[in-house]
Amino acid sequence: YTQQKANVNFLHLQNQLKQIESEHANARNYYTPTVKQFNTNIQLFPASLGAGSMKHEKFAYFEVEEEARKNVKVQF
Repeated sequence: YTQQKANVNFLHLQNQLKQIESEHANARNYYTPTVKQFNTNIQLFPASLGAGSMKHEKFAYFEVEEEARKNVKVQF
């Protein structure tokens, strides 16, 4: 019974990690086009007039350092 419960808990953990990865990917997929649209809009007339007076600046695209791209190790 203990082994079976451990397997169920491990499968639950795996599903949670998959969900987190999926949500993170969805956030990136939303952020990039939103930033692109914003950066384009603040350069186009007439929005550029308001953006300049309100000191709006371009947003940076999401970038990940090489170290952060490595797989995460989950330890028990």
